[in-house]
Amino acid sequence: MKVQGTIFAGAMALLLTLAARPAIADCLEGNRTTSPAEKAAHKKVGAVLGKAFHAPEGWKNSGEKPHRVPGSVCKNSTGERLNATYKVSFMEMDGAKKRQEKMKAEMMTLAAGGPGDRDAMQAKMEAIQKMTQELQRDTIIEVEVKLNQELVLDPGLPITVPGGYRAFQAPQPGEIPGQRRTTVLMGEWTKDEEGHWRAPRKKGLPVQAIQTATVQVKAGEERTQSFLASSNLKSIAALLDAPAKAGK
Repeated sequence: MKVQGTIFAGAMALLLTLAARPAIADCLEGNRTTSPAEKAAHKKVGAVLGKAFHAPEGWKNSGEKPHRVPGSVCKNSTGERLNATYKVSFMEMDGAKKRQEKMKAEMMTLAAGGPGDRDAMQAKMEAIQKMTQELQRDTIIEVEVKLNQELVLDPGLPITVPGGYRAFQAPQPGEIPGQRRTTVLMGEWTKDEEGHWRAPRKKGLPVQAIQTATVQVKAGEERTQSFLASSNLKSIAALLDAPAKAGK
């Protein structure tokens, strides 16, 4: 059994190592340093995405994962497609702090109550869960931008957003009342029979060309529209090599 466990552990380690490396077929001749032109393209994208979204009044940036310039690409390539992902989140600090303090007091009351009435305890736990959901819905905004994405799974029902871009909205997974996931699609997309949106890479495009952009916002339903209105979606659309299409 010990031998089998050792073999299994070794096999898993090898698989994890291979998974962390680029596909062999992609880099048969090894890597090379990213060219100045490639670095410039990535820096431009990073700068635009980093300035596109701003914290609403009374809110603060609570986390950011910027797009970074890759240090190397495959040696045998003349360039690699510019795939970029940018994430940022914002929090309404004062409101969040007050709600957290109230939740803490409720939980302390629950813990000090002892066995007591099970129905009363259950009601208290449900109230705390509701407060947690409302905290996430009302005090947190999460944003994710992806460039050159080719597939977006069913994004929900069409809605109107500032700028007239093609956009959709669906309940946030977890079914928090009033929280929504809004997806804005820029570029040329086609809806398939299953309700998914696709944008296959066009032939002949330069490898650094940006064909599509998707902006996803997770926030309370009432907050989303005002947040998008204050965001610079136009600057993201300007990165595309073809105009961002509006409409539904």
